[in-house]
Amino acid sequence: MNRATLAVLCVLCGALCGCAALTVTSDFDPAVDFNRFATFAWDTSAPAKSGNPYIDNELFAGRIHRIVYKELVEHGMRYDENNPDLRIAYEASAEERVDVTSVYEYGPPYIYRPRAYPRRYFDLDEATRIEETYYNELTLILQFSDASDNHLVWQGVAHGQYDLRASSSEHDRILTEAVKSMIKDFSALKTGSVPKQQK
Repeated sequence: MNRATLAVLCVLCGALCGCAALTVTSDFDPAVDFNRFATFAWDTSAPAKSGNPYIDNELFAGRIHRIVYKELVEHGMRYDENNPDLRIAYEASAEERVDVTSVYEYGPPYIYRPRAYPRRYFDLDEATRIEETYYNELTLILQFSDASDNHLVWQGVAHGQYDLRASSSEHDRILTEAVKSMIKDFSALKTGSVPKQQK
């Protein structure tokens, strides 16, 4: 396989794997004692509109609520709408991106004979083609605020290439992985272990 063919395959692979794992980071207020947070509820205000119909809908909001709820409960938190320690909000947005790659093309196939020739010989009549790969980049932000004064105490961010037209099960898989990683970072603060991103 020549380098030109390999470059094309790499571009195609990136386009087809649009639902790879999202990159997760987090930030927090180091002056806050996170061990005092035991209950949570959703912020009563609606999420900011992203302008993208794939995100600004009840299905996406319901999926985020369901996944966050499940992960927090599994880490020992309890949902309490009437007396929450934390109010949770989220924001999501998706922007179209483009990767531009130069692909070198050659005339007739080159000749490669390992035993007879130590080098690969290419036809000198070469050309360059530009490959453009369009994709969406998702940004998901979770914000945990102290319910007593609305002070933001923790924030998790997940972002990366994301296929907005993926199947329902694929949305569940990718978003669950991202939220699971974010909640793991948050829960580490309750046990006194600082998340990797903060070391």
